[in-house]
Amino acid sequence: NGIEFYESSGVNQRLNITSAGRVNIGQASDVDHTLCVAGTDNATSLTGGHNQGIQLQNKSTTDGTYSQIEWRTAAGGRYARIAGIQDDANGNGGQLAFLTENTSGSTVEALRITSDGKVRIPDNGKFTAGASDDLQIYHNGSYSFIEDAGTGGLYIRGGGQIGFRDSENS
Repeated sequence: NGIEFYESSGVNQRLNITSAGRVNIGQASDVDHTLCVAGTDNATSLTGGHNQGIQLQNKSTTDGTYSQIEWRTAAGGRYARIAGIQDDANGNGGQLAFLTENTSGSTVEALRITSDGKVRIPDNGKFTAGASDDLQIYHNGSYSFIEDAGTGGLYIRGGGQIGFRDSENS
């Protein structure tokens, strides 16, 4: 059948490895996923403590190290990763980096959310919107662009004054 682990009283199951190789932790009884962690925590604050979830902990004392979730092919090739980066090893500041494999087969950073809330994409990366990527916002390494690449127009609306300024603020 499988392997079951109970707390010391022998009443509450804490871990179950099914005969199909699925791992259920806590109050889990999932049959659709390889790993399921379940329980109950009624906390609603995203910034407070929470007892339900999965934690990845890098015990390195080196600034800039990370923990990650990684996706791989059947042959073991990496094609995507999300890394949680510790700005400093004392837990002051953290970043999320999203990496994908490009068409050349190299794993590259596609997007980063910094500890101060900035969303960064590398040069030549694009923010796009629309079914055909009609709206594009990007930087090519030298210039910044807001482009309507579709068949419609580009409208900029404001409730009041709309201004355009150069680097001299004029």
